[in-house]
Amino acid sequence: MQYQKLFRLLEKRGIAPSDLVRYDIISAATYMRLRNNQTVSMYTLELLCRVLNCKLSDIVTTDPDPEDEEIPSYDIY
Repeated sequence: MQYQKLFRLLEKRGIAPSDLVRYDIISAATYMRLRNNQTVSMYTLELLCRVLNCKLSDIVTTDPDPEDEEIPSYDIY
């Protein structure tokens, strides 16, 4: 997952990313995870969407990282 769209949305709305920590919306550790495009919980993403009044697709992209291992595809039907 990548969170560049989150930081662009914050900038567009005039919100400093550090305000998310300052106002106890997310922890400093979660902020760093977002900055580094690391995994965060679905709860955190939903909370950010509620606070920012946006959709998940407004703050997250799920483009596959070419460095990630290929995830096998399973035909379950």
